[in-house]
Amino acid sequence: MSDNLILLWLFWELTSISSFLLIGYWSHQSDARKGARMALTVTGAGGLALLAGLLLLGDMAGSFNMSEVLGSSEAILADSRYPLMLGLVLLGAFTKSAQFPFHFGYPMPWRRPPLFQPTCTLPPW
Repeated sequence: MSDNLILLWLFWELTSISSFLLIGYWSHQSDARKGARMALTVTGAGGLALLAGLLLLGDMAGSFNMSEVLGSSEAILADSRYPLMLGLVLLGAFTKSAQFPFHFGYPMPWRRPPLFQPTCTLPPW
């Protein structure tokens, strides 16, 4: 595991690209393309918010190493930018995990098989 907040963000954003490719796999279907674009837009915007929050956090802590950030919690809590940083980080996390109210883009593209597919077509008598 990396100790660097920027590397954490970079690999966090790779999941956005993976989601885009998985949702848009059936690219010949318009709803798959639309859903993939919607998911990439929502998670991309959230990723930018997360990056801004992590940059603020690193600036407040004086380092981007998690061990040093965790060690300077008093300085972070005393900083006047703490609520903004916390809001940006939470916004990024909520969009990535499709929490309310950022869940609107995810149900649209998912297709699943029916819950029950009978395998026996013989009458029950």
